[in-house]
Amino acid sequence: MKKYFFCFFVCYFFIMSSAFLQKNNDATNNVAIYIETYKNVAMQHMTEYGIPASIKLAQAILESGYGTSNLARHANNHFGIKCHGWEYATYYQDDDEKDECFRSYHHPVYSFIDHSEFLTTRGRYSFLFELDPLDYVSWANGLSKAGYATNPDYPKLLINLIKRHDLHRFDLMVMDGYEPDIKPSKTTGFRAGPNFQKRKAEYNNRIKYIYAREGETPEMIAAEMEIWASQIYRYNEIEEGTVFNRGDI
Repeated sequence: MKKYFFCFFVCYFFIMSSAFLQKNNDATNNVAIYIETYKNVAMQHMTEYGIPASIKLAQAILESGYGTSNLARHANNHFGIKCHGWEYATYYQDDDEKDECFRSYHHPVYSFIDHSEFLTTRGRYSFLFELDPLDYVSWANGLSKAGYATNPDYPKLLINLIKRHDLHRFDLMVMDGYEPDIKPSKTTGFRAGPNFQKRKAEYNNRIKYIYAREGETPEMIAAEMEIWASQIYRYNEIEEGTVFNRGDI
């Protein structure tokens, strides 16, 4: 009986351990995919706004559960930014209090841009930009001091994410002169972040078209118009990676 129980215990432990390891491996892989998706945006914003890429990525991973949270999935809000006078689309969910108001975006990239503008346009965060951009520890503590999050462990959580996923390497790449091959967001000519109303298509000789906004990509337009980005590339005979100017048809 004891031998049977021992064998059962060992098998159960092995199965549970294997499941736990598989779950951890899946999570690690998903985080790696998330980092790969947004690393260039984070590095671009370090160049434009002065926010360390490591901090931006760590905040996005933490606040959005690497893009899996309800707020990220339903509102494209990857930084947990609440309304604070927001005049565009909103999303409500329980947080520190019940049914709190959060900003909603048309595309995750707008969330990244609005996060940068949020930090650079509010006085309580101004002292952060006097810090060494390579000192992510001071940045993490500074964000907490400025009241970005109520969790007292917020700095520790950010620092652990940066170390675990070696996010500091992106800061070093920027300081070494690396320039991501994407168009600067500060010169796009529109207030980054608003959840734009879906555009109404126009017609010319029964061909449907819309006017692009400055800095948009085929992927952004495809998400809004609920079509495949490949259709936009094919119908317009444009190359992958195209960025539109305002008024492009």
